[in-house]
Amino acid sequence: SVLGVRPQLGRVFANEEDVYGKHHVVVLTHAFWRREFAGDPATLGRTVQLDGETYTVVGVLPEGLNYPGAQTDFWMPLALAPDELANRNNHTKEVVARLKPGVTLAKVQAELDAIALRSAQEHPENKGHGVTLVSLQDELVGGLRRPLYMLVGAVGLVLLIACTNVASLMLARATARHREFAIRAALGAGRRHLYKQLLSESLLLALAGGLLGSLLAVWALPVLTALAPANLPRLEEVRLNPAIFLFSLVISLGTGVVFGLVPAVLAQRCDVNETLKSGNHGTASSALHNRLRGGLVVVEIAVSMILLIGAGLLLRSFSHVRDVDAGFQAERLLTATVTLPDNKYPDEARMAAFFDQAVQRLRTLPGVDSASAVFGLPLSGFDPGTGITVEGGTPLPSNEPAGAGLHQIATDYFRTMGTPLLRGRVPDAHDTAASARVVVVNESFVRRFFPGQDPIGRRITHGASGGKPVEIIGLVRDVRHQDLATAAHPEIYVPMSQSCWGYASLVMRTRVDPASLAGLVRKSVAELDADLPVDDLKPMTVYVAQTTAQRQFQAILVGSFAAAALILAAVGIYSVIAYWVNQRTREIGVRLALGAQLADVVAMVLREGLALTGAGLGLGLLAALFLTRSMAGLLYQVTPWDPFTYITVAAVLATVGTLASWIPARRATRVDPLTALRNE
Repeated sequence: SVLGVRPQLGRVFANEEDVYGKHHVVVLTHAFWRREFAGDPATLGRTVQLDGETYTVVGVLPEGLNYPGAQTDFWMPLALAPDELANRNNHTKEVVARLKPGVTLAKVQAELDAIALRSAQEHPENKGHGVTLVSLQDELVGGLRRPLYMLVGAVGLVLLIACTNVASLMLARATARHREFAIRAALGAGRRHLYKQLLSESLLLALAGGLLGSLLAVWALPVLTALAPANLPRLEEVRLNPAIFLFSLVISLGTGVVFGLVPAVLAQRCDVNETLKSGNHGTASSALHNRLRGGLVVVEIAVSMILLIGAGLLLRSFSHVRDVDAGFQAERLLTATVTLPDNKYPDEARMAAFFDQAVQRLRTLPGVDSASAVFGLPLSGFDPGTGITVEGGTPLPSNEPAGAGLHQIATDYFRTMGTPLLRGRVPDAHDTAASARVVVVNESFVRRFFPGQDPIGRRITHGASGGKPVEIIGLVRDVRHQDLATAAHPEIYVPMSQSCWGYASLVMRTRVDPASLAGLVRKSVAELDADLPVDDLKPMTVYVAQTTAQRQFQAILVGSFAAAALILAAVGIYSVIAYWVNQRTREIGVRLALGAQLADVVAMVLREGLALTGAGLGLGLLAALFLTRSMAGLLYQVTPWDPFTYITVAAVLATVGTLASWIPARRATRVDPLTALRNE
């Protein structure tokens, strides 16, 4: 009811079903219902086994509900048990609420902050914890807002370049037809007739291009969605619909009017008498057209430079993220996730015993060098935390919470992950539930709580220690747990034999292809408990790739737009210089007849092209310095004013401009002076 979703079949949960003991009901998602029950309406009332307990199906949700993720199969009441309600060390739940009309997020956040403050005063376990309020839209797709704006801007810039190219060609065509327009005007054609003719031609071109673009979009969409990262929010909802095609039609008509109107306005301004007298020698109007076309090319080059710089910054940022030291070695590392049901594993001792047995079995598999388990696998999207108290550490500011990431680990974890031990020792078989409590910390923890001090032997209290101090026995290198672009934060590693919550990822270092061991891993877990599902069985390199996938996708898209812009700019330069050479054929013929060298002619043409290129580079540089500031949040270890990117892009554009000008320059050297003068 909070989400505003009504079931397709049956009902959702009743209030009394949120009470522990009365919670054995389940609502299925539409996809799960179709996949596992073949969409049978008689599914309502049937029972299913979940974690060894019987649940009754009471409803099926409508198709298209993908919250909190497309992988969701069913919903069940939270129904916390009494011991869970009494535990104030669990701070991992998320809350969804619908605000009353007129109530703002800021007002609710202020109320929640006050509640958190009172809770921390009454219950020390809650110190440093609170609620961060965000809109559901921002939670789901807020991180994509800036990249989408950037991509829309890139598309708009490519469209602008295409329009300037077509407008330039239309201007050239209008210049070539200025005598025709003058004759039409002399014979009585009015301004309306001229506008109608030129606009109809441009609109026909635009509509043809829009139709071709729409057909290409139908073909390209599956390709783009295949290239897109799987963790892109709402990717499955991306499709072409009538609104998209209507938008394309409007854009096509609009651009047709834009690049057809300017030539029409300039054409109707020509002096009829002067044009008829000048014959084919050109007029002041054609000179104006040439300057305007040159200006359009300058704009093309400037826009191309903006896109190329943006793509270059994204590519360099992606390269830096990919080269980040994650703190572990992802190659030849296989992972799998196992969740133990409370009814079969009611206490931490049994949970820890299961994971210990599972790890021992995995170590005996052929091709496995080492194996372990961890609560909170790096880069998996699950990064649990806890509040801590440090004995004798450096005091923190009063507004800075004392917290750290919490990870329960089995023996041999750091060797399996390839995370170096910097000082002290790691947990081993001697660290049991009956022995003294110990913990391993990372470099960020020491920098924050023991700067310039030796942490070994110091004591802290954390959420899983039951309020009892534990001793720091080791220091390990920082590991990137959230993603590669986010700096490491304080982390503590607790032996699973001393604290285990029944959820862990199995990790195996292999000598063979990790994926080839998937079947053996499932069999090993099934031999311990046949009812346990093994989830997320995949190489660690998949998690690493997922953290860079969106950056890579953005770089590919913007890079593709930049490449298209570069090609269009080259075509624009070539067309302007080629037309300039064609108009000055008589002048070139005279120069050659009077003894000009071919190198002089080439230099004259190249100067014209390089002047346009240089003007475009200067304008693009200034625009890029201003516009790339908005990309700062998308970059990693690269500034929006990265000199290497700017110099490289300028060099590429200068080279392209030179080549695009050189071809017409070479053609100019083939002008026959006698033929040029005879044609005049």
